[in-house]
Amino acid sequence: ADPLFGSVDDAGERLIESLFSEFLFYAEAESVDGDKGKIGTRARPDLPKCKTKASRSMAFRLLVHLCKGNGRNLQRLLSLVAEQQQQLKPITGWDYSPEKHAVSSSGYVGLRNLGATCYMNSLTQQFYMIPQLRYGLLAAPVPEDEDRNESLLHQLQAMFGFLTFSEKQAYDTRPFCHTYKGDDGRPVNVRVQQDAQEFFNVFTDRLEKRLKGTPQQSLLTDVFGGKLSNQIVCHGGCDTVRQTPEDFYTISCEVRGMDSLQQSLEAYVKGESLSDFNCSTCQKRVDITKRACIAEMPNTLVFHLKRFALNWDTFQHEKLNNRFEFPREIDMEPYTREAMKRKDLEKHNRECKEDERVEIPPPYQEHPEAYYKYRLVGVIVHVGSAEAGHYYSYIRERRPDGDGEWLEFNDNTVRPFDIDRNLEQATFGGMEQVVEQMYGGRSYHHEVERTHSAYMLFYERIEPIYSSSSSSSADGDGGSDEKQQQQQQQVVAAEPAGLVSTNEEKIERFRQLVSEANIDVSQLDLKEVVPSWILKACYADNAQFRSDRQIFNAGYYKFVNDLMRVAAPQPVLDYKTDDDDDDDDDQERGRDKTQKERSFVTRDGHVNGLRVIQLGTRFVWNTLARAQENHMFAEFIGNLKSLYKQNVPGCKWFLEWCRSDKGFVLDMLLRCRDSVVRTGFVELIETAWEVLSPLEMPFFMESEEIEVASKALDENGKPVMAKETVAKSCAVRFVDFLLSFIRDEVPKNWMRFTQYWKLLYDFALMGHVHRRVLIKRGLVATIGDMFMGSRSPLYDSKNRHPTIGNNVTTPDYGDMLRILSLLVRSVPPVTDVDHPAANITLSGDSSSSNEEVEDIEQGVGGDHDGGDAVHDDDDEHAEDEADDEEQANEAGEPASKTENSSKKTRKRARRVRRTEKPATLVPGEIAAEALSEADQRILNSRMLYVLGLDKSFTPRAVCELAAHWSWENRPFSRTMDDVVKHGVDKAAHDTIAVWLQLMQRLVEVPDSLQEERIASFLDERDGVLRRIHRYKSQLKLTYASIKGVLKCLEGNELFAQRMMECRERWEWMDAWLDKFILRGRNGSQYQRPPLQRQQSREATFSKYQEQVEKLGGTLVLKEASDDEDDGVGGGGGGVGELSPGARRRQLLARGGHPSSDNEEGASADGPAPMHESRGYHSDDDAGPRTRFIGPLAPGQEREMADMAVVTAGPVRDTSSPPPIRRGAADGKKWACSQCTLENEGYRSRCEICNYPRN
Repeated sequence: ADPLFGSVDDAGERLIESLFSEFLFYAEAESVDGDKGKIGTRARPDLPKCKTKASRSMAFRLLVHLCKGNGRNLQRLLSLVAEQQQQLKPITGWDYSPEKHAVSSSGYVGLRNLGATCYMNSLTQQFYMIPQLRYGLLAAPVPEDEDRNESLLHQLQAMFGFLTFSEKQAYDTRPFCHTYKGDDGRPVNVRVQQDAQEFFNVFTDRLEKRLKGTPQQSLLTDVFGGKLSNQIVCHGGCDTVRQTPEDFYTISCEVRGMDSLQQSLEAYVKGESLSDFNCSTCQKRVDITKRACIAEMPNTLVFHLKRFALNWDTFQHEKLNNRFEFPREIDMEPYTREAMKRKDLEKHNRECKEDERVEIPPPYQEHPEAYYKYRLVGVIVHVGSAEAGHYYSYIRERRPDGDGEWLEFNDNTVRPFDIDRNLEQATFGGMEQVVEQMYGGRSYHHEVERTHSAYMLFYERIEPIYSSSSSSSADGDGGSDEKQQQQQQQVVAAEPAGLVSTNEEKIERFRQLVSEANIDVSQLDLKEVVPSWILKACYADNAQFRSDRQIFNAGYYKFVNDLMRVAAPQPVLDYKTDDDDDDDDDQERGRDKTQKERSFVTRDGHVNGLRVIQLGTRFVWNTLARAQENHMFAEFIGNLKSLYKQNVPGCKWFLEWCRSDKGFVLDMLLRCRDSVVRTGFVELIETAWEVLSPLEMPFFMESEEIEVASKALDENGKPVMAKETVAKSCAVRFVDFLLSFIRDEVPKNWMRFTQYWKLLYDFALMGHVHRRVLIKRGLVATIGDMFMGSRSPLYDSKNRHPTIGNNVTTPDYGDMLRILSLLVRSVPPVTDVDHPAANITLSGDSSSSNEEVEDIEQGVGGDHDGGDAVHDDDDEHAEDEADDEEQANEAGEPASKTENSSKKTRKRARRVRRTEKPATLVPGEIAAEALSEADQRILNSRMLYVLGLDKSFTPRAVCELAAHWSWENRPFSRTMDDVVKHGVDKAAHDTIAVWLQLMQRLVEVPDSLQEERIASFLDERDGVLRRIHRYKSQLKLTYASIKGVLKCLEGNELFAQRMMECRERWEWMDAWLDKFILRGRNGSQYQRPPLQRQQSREATFSKYQEQVEKLGGTLVLKEASDDEDDGVGGGGGGVGELSPGARRRQLLARGGHPSSDNEEGASADGPAPMHESRGYHSDDDAGPRTRFIGPLAPGQEREMADMAVVTAGPVRDTSSPPPIRRGAADGKKWACSQCTLENEGYRSRCEICNYPRN
């Protein structure tokens, strides 16, 4: 046996454990209750040993190599990885990257901004950076019975502890904000901005009340506390100075009209003069001066700069951005009570006689000079306006040597700040020079106001002097020994009995670090002060964060992926097979369940596929899906799909695992911002469905009763078991789970619910039984009700679901409407009960495959034969014959002739109805009774189709649904007729196509109502053609409408025939379309469209002409007369003759050239391309053909038909025709360098491509 690894069999496992636990992963938390000097230290600070990227990569490769072909090694390594994944703290956010959330290089931790808590963060960081305040608050005792989650002091201590010891970039301030209550007793609204100075006043007041009765009750006074002297100086002769003391924490300084802090302080102590004051000493009314000065200086002096002021003209608050300077060091002696007294004496000596003069005391007589000297240590900056802005801080480090660096604390970010170079620009405000780049590369210099400026200033006495109150006890009595002990208790935080549990040895060690006199708290170790529960929480959080940094990286992802490939399990395709029961040995059956669940390799050496799937699935969704660097996500999903397809128990486990955690499914399906993650989750669920559906098909519609734990508890405190009816199929159970939150959670997450609907849509595509499951659970009515919202016929104001969409963004209803269309088209439509085709029975092959359904969805038709014959009764025969006779009489034809033809037609129609189903019916249809009354109310609502087409996400699905429901349904067909006509009336040029697409689909329905629909759409007074003609002056709308009508002509032969029968109703389209195309040609007075668009328009006209000629018609390209406006504009040409554009298209269609006299177009080079020439040249005119608008002289009409002036831009209406310019007389012809076309000499641009002349 090897002395290091033991036996040969154990060597591999020991090596794997060593590599895994010592070289790659080690995140042990620091010690809290160790021996002296061991608090906050780790047992093995040198671990893990592999710290570089290269070394860790080689260690991962070695681990994978040791598992190849060795079941014991694989079992051990998989167990270690599984245990590591179980210990991993769940990540709740997205795009997690621990490396980017590590503490900054400065070593200081930031504070997370929860929305608008920057005012709180900036000021709290200033508090934390004051050593005396930091240590004092951490040492404050807290009662044991006090709820930590509701204690402001508790959470402030926790924040300071994490700011000291955390290894993360920022601390989450949610617990602290929860304890900071507003005036109404509720937690502060983190979305509402507050004033930093107001927060300072309220926060310090609450801390003072909380610290009252503790050794730290005078802590805030020792740090910020000072005293003002409000004075009234009499000028009536007695020179009496009346003084009233006032405590202060901050001094508010005026900014308006001030240039610097010194000037503002001088105005502060100067005061104001008042008259008619009754002096009790002088016994008369005299003039006085009311002023304030500083009586006692604090250790930390805080100035509040009054940047926000009320504008008396607008009565609105505004921010003052004027320049306001402040020094790095300041002498406060000129603004104290001693200085005011000295100035008063100087004034007295100047005004009195020489023998009445008094001695003036020198400066710094009452206090030494160091008492008044202050150094700038912090600045809170506000950027923005009075309505909205942002706070951040600049703070100087407090080091024992006095040489601290300046740092910027901006929420999460903590970075160095060069105060020597940037103080003026970053904090003084005022104007600054900016350079803006203008068009053409020029720059514009001008001055703008800086919106960022200092709002609060923090100065500290250069040589701190602690007041006597800091060493006094709460009672204020006792001898010198007792005072000494109480002083140490205040600074050292000796926790008194009855408040918190104490560690006498810890406190005793800490007391040894404290001297009797002035205590330099900056040299004390915070580990001796921070409460133990905060240390434990912080160290545990650091250990977890170190573990996250080791796991959330690309090297670990590759390692797990390689390990999954090595652990290739055997296929398990038996539905009842469980990998746990693969051994019949009694000892194997009786082994411990925990050990059994962790077994990745069976006794016969096969890999346990279920365990591998569980490990890989948990890793993907708990780790990789939450990570920012998830470039391997798609590869992992592919590997898991391969494992699922070969393991039935794994599919069952995955669906049940997802069903057991609703929050997890909501995160991955609806809340995740990454569509790749949501799509991957859908793909895995669909894979599990595909594997389980064929095996569960025999009991797909069955249910069973199971016992579940209820919320009620029995006598022993255990949950009471209750019976619940669930689907027997695992796949259907998961569908029920998805539908359980369709009303509440899906509408809330409407911006990301595309994958949710796609999941249900793909389930419906799997077969008619799957669609039956969804229909049975009321999905048709649910979708329709959600889609229509308040316009739904099922709308209930008392039980409303959240609103979907907003005024800015429209949800993607694509898959939502596709599901609805597919489910409804799986059921035979409800026919009109008064129609002969009512009660028709449809039957056929009930089996369908995914391919067949997908063919139907893509428009691929199939044979729908079968069905029982249904015979009409004698009364129906009599009614039909009577109708035929009446129609024959109205037409003036013999009744006998019409009778025979009508009988044949009726008989043929009945035969068609007996043998055909709706073409939209999906194979494997479901009984019509499957649709409930609510479903039918939804489907009969016209608003469903109006909104479905108006939002234009899936017009095809809506059109297919409308066509299916219209089959043999006269009332609904009339409703759809009305929907189409109203849609055409209100549509714009970019939305008219969907309404005409619906019309096209409705006229294609091959039932007995087809002729009625066509006749209604082509009605002379209220038809679609009439409505299009009504708006023909709107060019784009009319052109889009003609394109839609053209598609109907091409797609339906019966509709085309009926269109030709009423040719006169749409004959105007010929000339209109011809002139619309001509507008885009060279030589037209209208602005030319892009070349590609013009070619598309001409192609549309060619199709239009071909379709008309195919149906036996001819184009009528006559010019519009004066009393008949075609809506396009332009003139030229006589009535009945072809326009130049029509003649040119004829020549091009026959292979000729527009400028050639050969209309047959027999050219040696073949047909000329369309871009070669756009103009038509007559025999007697060398110039191009264009349009001219204006009155013409008698006899000039024919001449102007062949001549015009080339203009650009809009049409000009002139009173006289412009002169006719001939190309031969204006210069030589020139060839375009762009398209090589030969142009006339007078042209400055090419006739075809509009390229300028060289």
